[in-house]
Amino acid sequence: MKDISVECLVFLCKTYLYSALAVAVIALLYVLSWDSNELTYVDPVRVYSFTPEVKSSAEAVIVQEVTGDLLQEEEYNDSLEYIACCVEAEAGNQSELGKRLVCDVILNRFNQGEYSSYFEVIDEPNQFKVVENGSIETVNPTDDTYRIVVEELENQTNTEVLYFRTAHYHPFGTPLFKEDDHYFSK
Repeated sequence: MKDISVECLVFLCKTYLYSALAVAVIALLYVLSWDSNELTYVDPVRVYSFTPEVKSSAEAVIVQEVTGDLLQEEEYNDSLEYIACCVEAEAGNQSELGKRLVCDVILNRFNQGEYSSYFEVIDEPNQFKVVENGSIETVNPTDDTYRIVVEELENQTNTEVLYFRTAHYHPFGTPLFKEDDHYFSK
């Protein structure tokens, strides 16, 4: 079993904290909206408000999307964090373009439809050395790396790159170009 780094524990704590925060927000909305003339019902996806008029006509008004938005935001933040850790560990000493291209390898593999999450792309056996050697768990991505990942998620620099390595091109795929210390292929 791999040792769990402090950063990994912090990451897990943040994840659980966001989940607990979502539950607390829902509970707070329930408590704050309660009065004798209004009943609020919270389900896992929406908060419904029933006023006396609405109750009599059996219509419900969606007050606020709560859990769905929070869960999507949490999933996005978790993915962003993991991609940034991978990019920092693989290309932290490379140019901005080199970091963008490593990020694009992850995004392009995901976009091929063979994976259901960025985590699956990165954790696929024998794909990223930083997963194999554990450095992905100990690295602290810079603000610049986070910015690069966010920008690439919005608008990729390269939609072809699927592989990279140091020293030479992979024996499979089609060689494309060398950027800094990495040889990129599709």
